[in-house]
Amino acid sequence: MMYARRHIAGHPPHRKATHKAPSLHQKIVQFFISLIAPPFLFLAIFLSIFFYLATSTWFDKKVTDAILEAQKITKAYLNEHKAVIRQNVDLFSQDITDALPHVIHNPVVLDKFLTLQVGLRSLSGAILLNREGNILGKSQVVLGLEPYQKKETAAWPRVPEEKDKTYETFIHINQEKTMFITTRVINPDVLLITSRRIDPDVLNNIHRTQKAFHAYSQLIKHRETMILCCVFFFILLMCLTLGMAIVWGLRLSRIILVPIHNLIHDARAICAGRLSLSKPSLPPQTPDELALLYQTFRNMAADLFHQQKELKKAYNELTKRHHMLKSILASISSGVLVLNHQKKVTLTNKKARKLLNMSHKKLQTTCFEDIFPGGGEIIESPDANCQQLSLRVSGQTLIVRVQATALDGGKTLVTFEDMTAFINSQKQATWIDVARYLTHEIRNPLTPIQLSAERIGKLLTHPPCDLSKMSHSINIIIRQVTHLSHLLKEFFVFAKPPVSHKEWVDVVPLIHQIMELKKAMAPTIVWELHGPTSLQLYCNPQQIQQVFLNILRNAVESIQEKSATCTMQGAIHIETKQGPDHITIYISDNGMGLDASFQDQMFEPYVTKKNKGMGLGLAIANKIIQEHQGTIRMTRHTSGGAQSILRFPQNKQVRSA
Repeated sequence: MMYARRHIAGHPPHRKATHKAPSLHQKIVQFFISLIAPPFLFLAIFLSIFFYLATSTWFDKKVTDAILEAQKITKAYLNEHKAVIRQNVDLFSQDITDALPHVIHNPVVLDKFLTLQVGLRSLSGAILLNREGNILGKSQVVLGLEPYQKKETAAWPRVPEEKDKTYETFIHINQEKTMFITTRVINPDVLLITSRRIDPDVLNNIHRTQKAFHAYSQLIKHRETMILCCVFFFILLMCLTLGMAIVWGLRLSRIILVPIHNLIHDARAICAGRLSLSKPSLPPQTPDELALLYQTFRNMAADLFHQQKELKKAYNELTKRHHMLKSILASISSGVLVLNHQKKVTLTNKKARKLLNMSHKKLQTTCFEDIFPGGGEIIESPDANCQQLSLRVSGQTLIVRVQATALDGGKTLVTFEDMTAFINSQKQATWIDVARYLTHEIRNPLTPIQLSAERIGKLLTHPPCDLSKMSHSINIIIRQVTHLSHLLKEFFVFAKPPVSHKEWVDVVPLIHQIMELKKAMAPTIVWELHGPTSLQLYCNPQQIQQVFLNILRNAVESIQEKSATCTMQGAIHIETKQGPDHITIYISDNGMGLDASFQDQMFEPYVTKKNKGMGLGLAIANKIIQEHQGTIRMTRHTSGGAQSILRFPQNKQVRSA
C-alpha cells in the first residue's frame, strides 16, 4: 500500500493531465485489492484449517500403529527368510564336513556332490575355496558367484581360525536378480560360499517400507513446525498476491491513463492549432485498444498536418495561378467572360469591359443574353464552332466572333473578339479581287467583240459586203457575249443572298433527274447509282440541285480532259447511305483526280485550274451545303479520280432552321 501511495503521489504526468488521475489510480488499485484479498484470505484460512485436520488424520494412532506393525512384519519376514537360508547352509555345511575327506581328492565327485546339495537345499550355487583362493569344487550352476571363481577376487574371512563362522551379504546383479551370499568356514583351509536368489520386489518393498517408516517418524517429530510453516506460507502467499494485485492495478491504470493523458495533451495541441505533434513523453506500453486509439488519433493528426501543408501549398499555387490568369486576361486581345450556372457574368477582363463599354460591377449583374441578343444557342451548345453576332455598342454596330467552352461546376467560358475591322478589310480585299478578276474576264471577250465590230464596220463601209466574213464576226460577238452572260450569272448565283424556303425532299429522284440530264450531254460516260430508293432531306431543292449540277459538271469535265490524253472508259459512281441522324452521298469519278497543291484551296471562290470558268462551282456548292449545316469533303478515289463526300444532318434542329 505504501508503494502504491508513493507511486500514485509521484505520478506528475497524470496529475498535470487531469486532477482526477490519482483518484482513478486509487480506484483501480482498490478495486484489484477488494477483488483479490477477501477470497484469497478466506481461502488461506480454509486451507490452514484443512491442513490442520489433514495432519491430524495423518498422525492418528491407528495409522501410526499400522505403520509400526508393517515395519515389524517386513523385518520379521526378512529375518525368517534369512533363518531358512542359514538352516539350509548349516545342513549343507555339516554334510560337506562329513563328506569332504572322501571327495576332496576327486573333483568330479566333489562337483556332483555340490550340485546335489544345491538342488536339495534350494540354493542357487555353491563353491569350495582353499586359503590360496583356488577353487576346490563348484556346483553345476553358480548363479551370483561369478566373482568368486577368480582367484584375485576370491573372498576369505578375516578370522579363518573361527570354525563355522558365517558371513552374509546381498549382491544386486541387475534389476531382476538379487543374490543372498553366505560364506561359511568349514575348516581353517576350506571355505564354502553359497548363493540364494531373492525376489528383488520383496527387497524393494521392504526398503520402501523402512523408508516410509523413517519419513513418517520425522513427520511426527516436526508436526507442529510443519503446521506453522504452512500457515506462514499461506500468509506470505496472500501478501504476495496482494502485492501483485497492487502492482497489476498500478500497471493497468498506467496502461489506461498514459494513452488518455497523451490523447488529452495532443487534443489540446490541436485545439491550439499545433497539428505537428511531438513525440509523447510516456509512450504506450502495450498495443491494446487504447494504444490503438491513441495511435489512430496521432495518424489522424499527422494526416491533418499533411493535408494542411498540402492546402497551404495548393493555396499558394492557386494564388500564383490567379495572379497569372489575371495577368493573362489583362494582356490578351480577346474579351473573356465567365458565366455561372444561371448564365450570369462572374468574371471579366479589361478587354471585354472595353469592347462592351460596361463596368465590371454592371457586367456582374447582367445575363449573357442581355449582352449578346440571340446568342443563347452558343451557351446551350458549348464547345461548338464559333459564331458571328452583331452587337450594338454606343450607337455603333460591331461584328464579334463568339465561342463558348463548358467548364466544371456548370460554368461557361465565353471568348469574343471584335471582327468588324477585319471583316470590312476582308470584304474590301475580296471586292478588289472580284473587281480585278471581273475586269480581266470581261476584258478578254471585249477585245474579240471590238475587233469583230470594227471588221463589220469596214465591211459595211466598203460594199459589196462579204456576208461570210460578216457572219463569222457576228458569231464571234454572239459567242463572247454568251460567255460574258455566263460569267455574270455565276457571279450572281454566288453573290445573291440564300433563299430560306426549305421543305422535305426525296433526294434520290432529284439525283436521277440530274443524271438523266448529264447522260444526254455526255452519253459516252457510264453512270451508276446505288443505295436506298428513298432518302428524305429537309432542304431547298433548287439549291441542292445546283450542288449536284456543279459537282457532276466538274466530274464530267475531268473525265473528258483525261479522255483527250488517253483511251479510257469514263465512269461516274454515285452511292447514297442512310445514317442514324444523317445521310451521306458519295460521288466518285475516274477522271484526272485532285491536285495536291490545289486541294486546300478548291472551295475558295475564283480559284480554278481550268482554262475556262470563274472557279465558283465548288465555292457555290460549299456555301449551299454549309447553309444546310452539312459538310463536303474532296478526296482521291482508288480509281485515280476524285471523290466528293457530302454529309447532311437529319434532325429537328435542321427542320426548324
